[in-house]
Amino acid sequence: MLDDDLSAASPARREHCDYTREGFSLAAAWHRGAAQEAALPPHCRRCGKAEHMRRHGRVSRVLRDLPENGRPAWRRVDVTRWRCGACGVTYTPTPQGTSARRRLTERLAQWLIEQAAWRPVSQLAQEAGVDEKTVRRLLGSG
Repeated sequence: MLDDDLSAASPARREHCDYTREGFSLAAAWHRGAAQEAALPPHCRRCGKAEHMRRHGRVSRVLRDLPENGRPAWRRVDVTRWRCGACGVTYTPTPQGTSARRRLTERLAQWLIEQAAWRPVSQLAQEAGVDEKTVRRLLGSG
């Protein structure tokens, strides 16, 4: 699908768009178990109050996911930014189904760990589209 076709799609359809190396696939994200965002506002990390948290825009995160047909796959997740009205701190929560500080889904991390028992790390890294060091760190040997 072309970028022009995506821009003509409704916002709800664009929200569930999956990135792949081939282009865009408008398959519904929930069929593949893509990362979901928590619905409730978080507590402020500084003052601890949830009642002062207000939406402060949205940010798109692009995450690595399970390979499809032996090729790397990416998923786009829109995440709500929050701002505390009491102290002014902004916060962007980690989407459910992802590891904190990693740009890959938990199911990809689990798949890499399972596959590493009988496949070379270099082959897994190439198939998943990540660096070999990333796979080794997941295995605890790097």
